[in-house]
Amino acid sequence: MTITHFQQIGKYRLRVWFSDGAERIADFGTFLAQSRNTLIRQFLDPERFSTVSLDEQGVLVWGDDEMDINPISIYENAFMPVEVALR
Repeated sequence: MTITHFQQIGKYRLRVWFSDGAERIADFGTFLAQSRNTLIRQFLDPERFSTVSLDEQGVLVWGDDEMDINPISIYENAFMPVEVALR
């Protein structure tokens, strides 16, 4: 499953179209606000959030690949902040 294109429709909202023809509206506001990761929280700045683009694999990426979201998570509306322990 890949994303074919998207449109920003609000401060943290994107309309997303998928390779199977499905369409979703994803609101990233809660995801960004609840994350403890500073690399993710930087995209609470609406200007930085709007740097979103689509990479060649059909994945939404922000900044200089500082954040990306798995397309299936968007499709299933299952993206949540996940804290990763660094070893």
